Amino acid sequence: MTFDESPAPIEYMQNMAPDMTPAASPAPDADVGTIEQVRELLFGSARRDTDQRIQELNEAVNSLRADMMLLFADLEARMADGDAAVERRHLSATQGIGSAIASLGAQILKISEPNVSDTSGE
Repeated sequence: MTFDESPAPIEYMQNMAPDMTPAASPAPDADVGTIEQVRELLFGSARRDTDQRIQELNEAVNSLRADMMLLFADLEARMADGDAAVERRHLSATQGIGSAIASLGAQILKISEPNVSDTSGE
């Protein structure tokens, strides 16, 4: 067979591989499934590892959030206790000052009253 007698390249390819013709190509939906299978083969394990890592991070964040909520509740309770203690000390100090003022007033009254023994002796 010479070059002149050889079939055209497209005819030659159709004769050698008839399943490669456009009529034998799979439907578009089948291509999508095939592409998904290839993606799964290429990236499936990495994707699963990433998904698992994201899940672990979400669980860690939720655990930290719960811990922080407990710490905030404890802090609020301690602040409330501290406020109550400050209020008790304030009340006690106010009562102590009131008692001291009353005692000082009584002493001033004693000093300002004329002494019976002082007036009779002069």
